[in-house]
Amino acid sequence: MMYCTVYNSAKNFHFQISISLSSTLLSEAKTEKYKDLRALLQLLSSLCSKDLVDFSSDSIEATGINISQVVFFGLHIVTPLISLELLKYPKLCHDYFSLLSHIVEVYPETLAQLNSEAFAHIIGTLDFGLHHQDLEVVSMCLGALKALAAYNYREICAGKTGLVSAGHGNSPEGIFSQFLRSLLQLLLFEDY
Repeated sequence: MMYCTVYNSAKNFHFQISISLSSTLLSEAKTEKYKDLRALLQLLSSLCSKDLVDFSSDSIEATGINISQVVFFGLHIVTPLISLELLKYPKLCHDYFSLLSHIVEVYPETLAQLNSEAFAHIIGTLDFGLHHQDLEVVSMCLGALKALAAYNYREICAGKTGLVSAGHGNSPEGIFSQFLRSLLQLLLFEDY
């Protein structure tokens, strides 16, 4: 009987160690993913600032590089990797929304070029950001929405289809009315 109890205790201890090691490895993997994503976001932000302030001796037109296309490609790769769970890391969240608000304000046409899934993910993260506790994140999300609505309005006034041309399922008015309802809900009925 004593042998059975010792054996079961050793077996449970081994099982607890295995669970502990696997959760540690999972935590380390999340930390590495967090660091890698943060580095990619900072790289894309640096590319955006290079486009705004170009200190190189060669002009961008001479080299044939379109920074907005590079940033668009980077955003297209990074966006699916960022989950709402990862946005709970404050630094990653700040870097992501800083880049997103900058891209939407400076290159709104790149957001219109995203496929439906990537566009829906970005809209979902903007909704997440509006409900965030950090005032700066909320401000960046509101700035991104303002720039997105202004882009859509300019495109429609110019006789173009705006964000509908990107085939994003819902009409842009539906997207903006969704955010308007969400903001009114926050302002009028929630403790914010």
